[in-house]
Amino acid sequence: MTGNRVSEVCEDTSTFLPERVLDEDANILLRFRDGGKGVMTISQVATGEENNLRLRAYASEGAVQWEQENPNYLNVYRHGQPMKAVE
Repeated sequence: MTGNRVSEVCEDTSTFLPERVLDEDANILLRFRDGGKGVMTISQVATGEENNLRLRAYASEGAVQWEQENPNYLNVYRHGQPMKAVE
């Protein structure tokens, strides 16, 4: 999303149901080459989160957020200003 390359990864995975072969939940910490950091959460056990892909990027002057469930809009957050949805 940002074009920055990942340099380090730390992950914690869990399986909650014993009959499952694959992990059902993952929490991942990312460190990027430019010094930035990120968090990735992937879950098949999060109630109410059905196919909800959400991307967020935070920076010194604001943030952006895109959601798969509302794909035509990019939410833009600037420090000290209300959120603006951009088509």
